[in-house]
Amino acid sequence: MAQINKGWMTIKNRLSNREYQEGVNSFIEFAMRSIGLEDKLRCPCIYCLNDKIRTTQVVRIHLIRRGISLSYKTWVHHGELVPVAQSLIPNKGHHDIYSEIVREDQDDGDDLPTMLEKVCRDFAMNDEGDELPATSKSVDRRNLDKLFEDAQRKIYTDCTRLTVLSFVIKMFHIKVFNKWSNNSFDMHT
Repeated sequence: MAQINKGWMTIKNRLSNREYQEGVNSFIEFAMRSIGLEDKLRCPCIYCLNDKIRTTQVVRIHLIRRGISLSYKTWVHHGELVPVAQSLIPNKGHHDIYSEIVREDQDDGDDLPTMLEKVCRDFAMNDEGDELPATSKSVDRRNLDKLFEDAQRKIYTDCTRLTVLSFVIKMFHIKVFNKWSNNSFDMHT
């Protein structure tokens, strides 16, 4: 099977970028060829997250307006085969467990956008039955937009590992893990 081009999924300016729109069209064509349903498929946008079956036209609109879930790397709901798992790490003993924990602790926050997508989806789902005033919804929406910005903005220009949000999360993790008081934490920051 030929390698599927998924580079379009991470393009930021979805509405005006031709490559993104062609990627969406290729995705829909691939899905229709692979699963063969008549003009309907699961919508992988950041709100639907493959939970809803929509027409191809609605899926196209959702993907262009909202974007595709970046955590949807293998298109299993759209006909892509799951790669056969091979043994990744042979059993070498207990010292490898520590190494794995250290590697996990050095995570650079790549999962933050995925987690925020889930929060965004929950926010959108609660929008339907919410009885909050419109001003409260707009404040929540602005706060959520700010989180997305902070998840992508580097903590300083040349920093390749940390974003503003991942740094704040790591600092709070250190605070909790070391049982720092608020005063102690404020002295360190």
